[in-house]
Amino acid sequence: MNLLRTLIFGVILSASPALAQQSDARIGIVRLQDALTGCKEGKAARQKLQADFRGKQNQLKNRESALKRRYEQLEKQKAGGASENKLREDLASFQKSVLEAQQLRAKLQQDLAGKEAELTRKILAKMKPLIAKIARKGGYTVILDAGQVLHAPDDLDVTDKLIRLYDKENP
Repeated sequence: MNLLRTLIFGVILSASPALAQQSDARIGIVRLQDALTGCKEGKAARQKLQADFRGKQNQLKNRESALKRRYEQLEKQKAGGASENKLREDLASFQKSVLEAQQLRAKLQQDLAGKEAELTRKILAKMKPLIAKIARKGGYTVILDAGQVLHAPDDLDVTDKLIRLYDKENP
């Protein structure tokens, strides 16, 4: 069975160059991630997300600093011989605050990822017709995302054209 698969695969590979030459297919490559972050709208979105993230990160740092101070107070209470019941109550309250801080961190990260995905979807939706336009004008049969291509000559890359066209049509 494996020998048969190998033979079929070999026949397909040997026929591929001949088929490609006969079809006169022209393939283009776009570095989609670079296009998304390289256009003006993508840069502005990234800056907005980073500013939002910095603000929320500062909130988390402040909360974590407060938790650290609270932990140090608990340690002092413990060393000072505070009652077992009081320590247990304070520790339970502290653990609840730590859990809330962890949940807040996870929620903020999830929110940030969601916002980034939404902005990416909006820009990509505007890019798709432009990619088709570049393909028609350039005579490309197919334009592939460079992230899925193992090797391609630089002259097949249309990323810079896409960014210029996007910025021109989306000022």
